[in-house]
Parts: sequence; C-alpha cells; structure tokens
Amino acid sequence: MSAGTPSRYRRPPASRCWNIGITLSPEWRGQGQGTRAQHLLAEYLFETTLVERIEASTDLENTAERRALKRAGFTFEGVLRRAQFRCGEWRDLAQYSLLRGE
Repeated sequence: MSAGTPSRYRRPPASRCWNIGITLSPEWRGQGQGTRAQHLLAEYLFETTLVERIEASTDLENTAERRALKRAGFTFEGVLRRAQFRCGEWRDLAQYSLLRGE
C-alpha cells in the first residue's frame, strides 16, 4: 500500500489530499485485508495530517477493489475516461474519495 505524494488542487497545505493505492498478493485477496488496510491508512492520515480528502482510483473493471473501497467508506465519484495506458490499451479508472468526518 502506498500513500504517495499529496495531490494539490490549489495552494498547499489547505488544498492537499492523499492519493492511496494497494496491491495484495493473491493469497491475501478475498479476505477483507484490502478493505481493512485502506480503512486503517485513511484513519491514520486523517489523525496525523490536516487533509480533508483522501483519493483512490482503480481500473473500472476491478470490481473487487471497487467493493473494498466502498466497504472502507470511500464514495464513488465518477469515471476518469482513458486515464491509464496499461497492457497496450487505454483504460478507464473509477475515482473514489473519503472526506474527513465521513
């Protein structure tokens, strides 16, 4: 899992947010580990930083990760069309966010 560099929508620090991501080994998939890890990371980031928003995106067809994000409290915001070039083709991404206090 990575928290990466904060994204900026305007002048920092007030307009920063974190963009998180996760990769699970096959033996850990389907057990709720991704949901728990993303929930705990979001909780930690809200407790230790001033951000109001945490983002995550995944391939539109990655239904397992989309379910995990929803269970972790993230809200689906929409589709980023042709946002990622992977495996020789352009792919759509599903965009999610979690706001402080949600």
